[in-house]
Amino acid sequence: MIGDEGSGFWIARRVVQAVARDLDHRGPHTALTELVLGLVDMRSERQIPGRDQRLMDLLAWAHARRPVELAVAARLVAEVEEDPVARGIIQLAVDRLQNTLTALGEEMGPLVLGGSVVAPGSPVGERLVEQLDCEVRHARDGVAGSALIGLRGLGVLADEAARGRVLLTLEQGM
Repeated sequence: MIGDEGSGFWIARRVVQAVARDLDHRGPHTALTELVLGLVDMRSERQIPGRDQRLMDLLAWAHARRPVELAVAARLVAEVEEDPVARGIIQLAVDRLQNTLTALGEEMGPLVLGGSVVAPGSPVGERLVEQLDCEVRHARDGVAGSALIGLRGLGVLADEAARGRVLLTLEQGM
C-alpha cells in the first residue's frame, strides 16, 4: 500500500476515487462509474439523507476489500481508455512507473516487465514501453525472467534448457 505507485491497487484506488467524485458531483462524469458500480453489491443499509445511495454502496464495497481484491477495478481503465478520466489515470500510472524506473539509474536493460498492469495489450504497459529506451521483455513469471537475466549477466547461456530448469526449480520451491 506504500510505494507501489502504478500498481493495480494504486490504479484501482484512483478509479474508485474518480467514481466517488462523479457520484457526489465533485469531479467529471466518467464511463468508469457504470463499470465500477457493476462490481458493487448495491444493498447497503446505510442511508444518509441527501447522499447518493450508490456512493454509500461504493464506499462500503471499497473499504471491505483487501488491496489485492480492490485491484480488480484497475482493469476497467482499459475497457474505457478513451474516457478522459480513465486516460488520465492511465497516464499518471505510466508516469509513476517511469519515475520508479528512473530511480534505478540511467543505464537500464534489459528490463523484464511482469504483471497484468504492464502486460502486452495493457494501455499502461503499451505506453510505458513506448517511453523506455532499453530492451524490454515480458514475463509471465517475474522471478523466472529475472533469474534468466541474472544468469545471462553471469555469462551463463540462458536458453530454453536454462529456462526449463529455472521454471522446474521454482515449481519445486527451491
